[in-house]
Amino acid sequence: MKAVEVMVNGQRLCLAGSGPGEFTFANLTLDERGDSAASLMVAGSRAKMVPSWIDDYRINQGDEILLRIVDVEDTDPPVSSSPAWTEFPRIKLDE
Repeated sequence: MKAVEVMVNGQRLCLAGSGPGEFTFANLTLDERGDSAASLMVAGSRAKMVPSWIDDYRINQGDEILLRIVDVEDTDPPVSSSPAWTEFPRIKLDE
């Protein structure tokens, strides 16, 4: 399966992958409100669940982030998982 290997400053944080027919994503958010420069999140979709490998990893100015796409047999287990929204609620708008 395809997976995302995530490294910060040469240290591997995780090997994340959701499997065939699913998706995995990494999100880097630049944040100028606090002490850290950014935050990193890695999650995906797996059988109507949202697995998470990295929830809110703080990145400091000057840190080097490497995202490498690799083919692997297995990935690291997610650190958490929550139900995905499979249907959006219908909202009636007043006219």
